[in-house]
Amino acid sequence: MNILISNNARYFMNGNTIYDVLLDESYNKNELSFEFWVNFLRENTVASYKNGIKNITEIQKFLRESVYNFATILEDKESTKFIIEYERKYANNLLNEDIEDHTNLLTEVWDYIGTTLFEQEWWDSIKSGISKVGSTIKSGLTKAWDFIKEKGTPWFFENLRKALFSWGGVAIQAFLAHPSIQAASGGITTGLILTVWGAMLAYDVYEAIQGRPNWIYLLIDIVSLLTAGVGGKMVQGAASTIPKSSAGSLSKVLTELNKSSAGRSIATIFKGASSGLSKVLGLVSSGIKWVGEKLGIKTLSGASSQINSFIQNTFKQIGNFSKTKTGTVALAAGTTYGIEKALGGEGKFLGGSFKDNKMDTDTEQSIINSFKSGDSEATAGIDYPES
Repeated sequence: MNILISNNARYFMNGNTIYDVLLDESYNKNELSFEFWVNFLRENTVASYKNGIKNITEIQKFLRESVYNFATILEDKESTKFIIEYERKYANNLLNEDIEDHTNLLTEVWDYIGTTLFEQEWWDSIKSGISKVGSTIKSGLTKAWDFIKEKGTPWFFENLRKALFSWGGVAIQAFLAHPSIQAASGGITTGLILTVWGAMLAYDVYEAIQGRPNWIYLLIDIVSLLTAGVGGKMVQGAASTIPKSSAGSLSKVLTELNKSSAGRSIATIFKGASSGLSKVLGLVSSGIKWVGEKLGIKTLSGASSQINSFIQNTFKQIGNFSKTKTGTVALAAGTTYGIEKALGGEGKFLGGSFKDNKMDTDTEQSIINSFKSGDSEATAGIDYPES
């Protein structure tokens, strides 16, 4: 299941299928127009910069490549003018260190590119993102097309796991929660971040069933589902010292996690997570359906009953381990409650298990501040290989 996601979190891709979250439609990528891909580059250039996925130096180099490749579409005189105007008005300004935020300048660059390649009215229609359009440029496209297919498109798509583990957990959530996206999509994106995590857990369980378990991935998936996608970062940080050779054994991973304070905090989440099992199973079911309908991935649906049984057994094993290896239930409840408060909830992610739990204000605020800051052991970063 090699799902990719664009840097603006709007497009998911599997093989030749692209799913547009905003329009809730799936397309064959080979049937999308040249104008679509120009707009795709525009959207993702800005998003990559805003999300910190690409720095401005990298983007400036990419834009220069784009301009020189798109220039081949134009007649010789217009082509030269196009390049010179870009260099004069935009190239150096993109590296101006006195500019704190290059977002507006990047938007201006793409408006310049777009209105040069297309009529102003046509470009406005393209970048509105409300419909696909047929190609209006009939000749000289070979080099520009090759650039988009070989450099442009891959440069803005990331492995889904990598995105969720790094920028995506935040960027995807922000995109899907934006009022304009909710309005344009009729609200279909509500909860999609959890559906995506559900699909990821289903896939990782499927891999485990096939004899390739990675318990670090599995625990990240489960904690992410229990904490609306955010808590998985805690597992990543705590798992940074776990030998990769231990990833195939649940007991080894849990034992290693229990050696650190962050790992013990994670373990407390599972103390009362049994009431969240049905929620997790529901999200996994939604994830399996989503990848099947939107991305054409049918493998998981045939193994859904096995996946559910595996998850149920996993919850039981983790619960038994937590009872014997970690602190008191009272501490567990308090820590989990603190995490949920940091996420803006009142026990809803764990089925309401801890909504009436009380803990002293200073302790609670300490947990919240630590969780939000990303400076603590619990939120230390870690890079994982692409699946």
